Amino acid sequence: MARVATLEAVCERAAPGSRERAEALAEQRSAVSQWMRDMEALGLAVEGLWRVDFEMSEGAYCWGWPEERLAFFHTPEAGFEGRVPIQ
Repeated sequence: MARVATLEAVCERAAPGSRERAEALAEQRSAVSQWMRDMEALGLAVEGLWRVDFEMSEGAYCWGWPEERLAFFHTPEAGFEGRVPIQ
């Protein structure tokens, strides 16, 4: 995640259409795609950039960056936005 943030900073300062910006965008897309594949290989459902669900029949435990630990749960109906703290 830190590498993607660094690449985002490069994209912001690089001139539109520049080689530096194009290379940073390509590397950023590659890093995000690899993260998604890694999460899916662990059996997690990727719900967005740096957001994953640990799905179960009654709902899902969920995590989103920059959370330090798994601390939320949501039902299928509520979705990630309707999550509640794990008690």
